[in-house]
Amino acid sequence: MIATALELYNTIRKFYREIPEQTFCELEALCEKPLPLCAQKTLVINFDDIKDEYCRQARIDKLSSVDAIGLNRSKNIFCFIEVKSWSKFAEHTDNVNETMISSQISRYDFQKKFDDSKAICINITGDNDIFKNIKTAFFIVSDISPKIQPLHALAESLSVLANTSSIWENEYNKQMESKASGIKPSDVDKYYISCKDLDSFLAAV
Repeated sequence: MIATALELYNTIRKFYREIPEQTFCELEALCEKPLPLCAQKTLVINFDDIKDEYCRQARIDKLSSVDAIGLNRSKNIFCFIEVKSWSKFAEHTDNVNETMISSQISRYDFQKKFDDSKAICINITGDNDIFKNIKTAFFIVSDISPKIQPLHALAESLSVLANTSSIWENEYNKQMESKASGIKPSDVDKYYISCKDLDSFLAAV
């Protein structure tokens, strides 16, 4: 029986040795190369690659999955990590507005990613009870600060036009936090954080 987050992490690594650990910033192309000074040093495993190989070996249709898995060793927490980029959305969307943001976020099925990822872990290990013994956390990692700014603070900035992006970042953050809060089961810890803070959160959750 697998009793700790570290055992589960290492078991998955053993089954998929060809998929190496990487730092989060090596895995996720949120920043231009070379990596900035804020680059995170936490090692994670590309769970999209594991999912693809698992589905190929099992000869089943593609499942959904989180982008990466990680670990908080000191508190025995197995971490599922999903990345969503505001910058890429804003860059490829003309005239961003609340309706467009709502439409985009409605496409994010975090619940399925979480459920399918746990099911893959269970099937890899053959242990149906692993998540009864191991605490999990679900991270949604963004390339902007998730802190919601008061509207009056935005209004006091240089101009409305210059801060249109900040206003829509605010709206995006509110809707993302609401979406994240709905992930079940309700007792799983859920975090919506900046990519710059992943190291400290994984060490502290």
